[in-house]
Amino acid sequence: MKKLLLVATVATLAAGCAVGPKFRNPGPVVPAAWQSPLPHEGQPAQLVDWWKQLNDPLLTELIATAETNNPSLDSALARVKEARANSWLEFANLIPSGTANAEIKRSRSLVGFDNTGPITGVSKYKDRSLDAAWEIDLFGGQRRALEAARRRAFAAESQWHDARTTLAAEVANTYTGLRACEARLQLQQAAAASREGTADMMARKAAAGLAAPAEAAQAAAAAADNRAGAKAVEAACRRGRIALAFLTGLDGDTLAAKLAPGHGTTAVPIPTTVTVLPAVLVRQRPDVAAAEAEWAASVADYGFGIGELLPSVNLIGSLGKSNTSVFGESFSVDHWRFGPEISMPALSFGKAVAGLRVLSTRIDAARGRYENQVRVAVREVEDALVTLDSASARDGDAARAADEWSIALRGMEARQRAGLASTLDLEEVRRLQLQAADARIALAQERTTAWVSLYKALGGGWSATKE
Repeated sequence: MKKLLLVATVATLAAGCAVGPKFRNPGPVVPAAWQSPLPHEGQPAQLVDWWKQLNDPLLTELIATAETNNPSLDSALARVKEARANSWLEFANLIPSGTANAEIKRSRSLVGFDNTGPITGVSKYKDRSLDAAWEIDLFGGQRRALEAARRRAFAAESQWHDARTTLAAEVANTYTGLRACEARLQLQQAAAASREGTADMMARKAAAGLAAPAEAAQAAAAAADNRAGAKAVEAACRRGRIALAFLTGLDGDTLAAKLAPGHGTTAVPIPTTVTVLPAVLVRQRPDVAAAEAEWAASVADYGFGIGELLPSVNLIGSLGKSNTSVFGESFSVDHWRFGPEISMPALSFGKAVAGLRVLSTRIDAARGRYENQVRVAVREVEDALVTLDSASARDGDAARAADEWSIALRGMEARQRAGLASTLDLEEVRRLQLQAADARIALAQERTTAWVSLYKALGGGWSATKE
């Protein structure tokens, strides 16, 4: 009866729940709905293939190149491999381990004396054994360690995807910003050429006495001002190319050759319908999932810490054979041993308790980081939605302003050639027309950046089932 009770007790402990608290997420505290207006045009988009909707093959190519060459992704992938290796290491602690040993010794020693002097002899010793050990995880402490390792492996995989999404968004913003800069540069160069023509014409009129020298000086100043503006924009475009080369790992000449065919174009994304609610959003964000996994891992660490306070049972076994040879005589012995080994952390109990207090504070810190990441996720979506709504509301007026100022500029140029308007009037209208056209380019870039931000804020196509 005692043996049956002992077996039943051991079986119950082995099959029971692991020691320590179980991780339970009551759910993030998020608003029931978005405060910002949602974009309704367009069709729901698959975020995984979102970049292809921009209808710019070069952008898709640059993102793929950046993923291949960027060291930040290599570092994130290395952390994934390390975390997976750690989980396998913890799994190995749950299964028996064994070692094979072989030992061979030869020795000469003094065994006595006779009439001729000391007598020595040679002895040989051989031993071969197979040793095995298995720590029985009665209280589940090692299982909690394995759980923590697996949670951290999942967190590393999620962080790797978040790094990929962040890199893709950065490449897209840099590329589209460069295209917008090129469009602005074309605008500035065209305006500078026009003002150069006006300045030359006014200089000839002033020389012929048909215009005041002040008007000629004004036209020359406006042309110089426009040239300076064009040079400033050109420098900004060069910085954009350098940033894009840094992100993609391409050299300057290779990147310049790729950018040349699409000079002056700006990719415009297809609108994405946002139907996901805030409570669902946080489940499709890799950074939020990673923070939750780290929180769960800290809870599992606490369970492992409790297991370190409890007795541990190891099954020790050894099987071998030894052979000894002395003075030509030899004999062999088969040896084996098997039995449990029980240990109790009596002297290190205080240290283990202090360690539990540290692990408890880590749980609170991990939970705080998770809750903060949830708030960041909601805010990023809200910010992107506000920017999109504002840009959409201003788009019509910006387009009309640019068109109307272009008409006004053509009319003022005609009046100035007929002598019905001064150079001052012409340059003022030209300045306003240039400002309106530039504002329209900036607004288009603002919308594109907001769409890219929304793509990233919605998780970039990540889902827990795919990891």
